[in-house]
Amino acid sequence: MSWPFRVTPPLLDVVQVLTQMDEKVHGWDLAARCGQSTPNVYRVLERLLRVGWVAYEWEAANPEPGKPRRRFYWLTDEGAAQAPRLLAERRDRRKPRGAGVPGIALLGLIVGGGR
Repeated sequence: MSWPFRVTPPLLDVVQVLTQMDEKVHGWDLAARCGQSTPNVYRVLERLLRVGWVAYEWEAANPEPGKPRRRFYWLTDEGAAQAPRLLAERRDRRKPRGAGVPGIALLGLIVGGGR
């Protein structure tokens, strides 16, 4: 199938993690969960936003005093419907880059606020 964006390994990692999330996720947490750099994750999110696969909202205030607000992302209905097809077609069934790397899991706990 032809996709409305360039399909790259970082895009597949981000989409795979988003399909596994039951809650909205901010960019730093998403980067830690998928093992991609934050610049890669934000480039992917911009591509997915442009085609309507992802939506976002700003939090009212960061719970940590002095920290900037965060933007939280989630798959739209369109993204949730198309993502499994994309992954089945293009993913070679490997785990995302950071999966199984001890430091990545710990980083996700720190960045994600202990979840």
